[in-house]
Amino acid sequence: MYNDAIFVDTELRTSTRTFRTHRALLSARSPVFRKMFSHDMKEKNIGIIDITDLDNDSVHRMLLYIYTDSLKDLQIENASKLYEAAEKYEILSLKSRCSFFLKKKFVPDQSL
Repeated sequence: MYNDAIFVDTELRTSTRTFRTHRALLSARSPVFRKMFSHDMKEKNIGIIDITDLDNDSVHRMLLYIYTDSLKDLQIENASKLYEAAEKYEILSLKSRCSFFLKKKFVPDQSL
């Protein structure tokens, strides 16, 4: 569904890329998006959300997670940026998974 343009009704725009999305899915996974679409905010009326504080890769990975519930090729740098995106949009399960990944990378193995 992420790559499917059928029933697309919202665009997320970074400075260099536009992601075509479905507001029902965004709203189901993020209380922040839900508020944008259910209250009298400009995003509800125009269907465009400008995201200026996140890079393309972070937005793409966040959307992949929203649509598929999976994380692929996670590295320390993109996990920390994805954590910021999850925090901004209150996607608690994504925030938790990024946090777990980062803790595993930074906390020494206690089994030695």
